[in-house]
Amino acid sequence: MIWFLLSLAFADPLVVEVRGLTSDEGHVLCTLYDRAETWLDDPGYLATTEAKPSGGTARCDFGEQPAGTYAATFLHDLDDDGDMASNWLGLPKEPWGITRDPAIRFGPPAFSAASFAWPGDVPSMSAR
Repeated sequence: MIWFLLSLAFADPLVVEVRGLTSDEGHVLCTLYDRAETWLDDPGYLATTEAKPSGGTARCDFGEQPAGTYAATFLHDLDDDGDMASNWLGLPKEPWGITRDPAIRFGPPAFSAASFAWPGDVPSMSAR
């Protein structure tokens, strides 16, 4: 299980910590969104960053962000090709996650299901 945690100190940058990675290969690619209208759009995100995993953990630093409502995604890009590897059915072969670990049924979850207050809530998510 991979956990996705956020730093809560108001003056600190918004840092996404992905824990429980089963490999330190590749990089973890993180994307931050701040509006339902652009949720999961490319482009449409507020910020992206990447982190090198170490000891099964990666820290994605989005820098200082104002108080607000955010949602984030991550992809553990094991092969470092910048894309999510998928099988012949189109299902992901690399670990990924969304804040608040919303249910995935017949399409992506709504922004409201994945969003959290910053500073405030400490959302978590597990890899799928």
